[in-house]
Amino acid sequence: MISNTLLHIDDDPTFTSLITRVLATHGWDVDSLNDPAQWCDAISQHRIVLLDMNMPGYPGIEVLRDIKRFDRTLQVIVVTAVCTLTTVVSCLSSGAEYCFFKPMDGFEPLVDSLERTRFKIEHWQDAAASVARQRATARKRTR
Repeated sequence: MISNTLLHIDDDPTFTSLITRVLATHGWDVDSLNDPAQWCDAISQHRIVLLDMNMPGYPGIEVLRDIKRFDRTLQVIVVTAVCTLTTVVSCLSSGAEYCFFKPMDGFEPLVDSLERTRFKIEHWQDAAASVARQRATARKRTR
């Protein structure tokens, strides 16, 4: 079972603080980065990333692509104020799981997406463990 910890990358400290408080009420621990260039140093402890798109110096779409090049299994959920069809298509085609727009009317859809994402990760981890057990059993039989 994975922990309820995620990395939130957004250049707006007010928004990262708000997300941290809101998600804490739903049992999530949030590690925030307001400098997107630091994601690589912080990513090793996380399986889920919340990511803004409109950040100076290092656009979110580039951060998303770099995260996916680093580890395709990391799950990225985009939360952005850039509300265009192009943004959604770019994010999803680059590997984002979900795309939400700021300002958010409520946080339940975001919390639900986090729970579904955590379940997906646990499912794949369980499947990988099952395959490893089956292979180990098969190796024992062939000896």
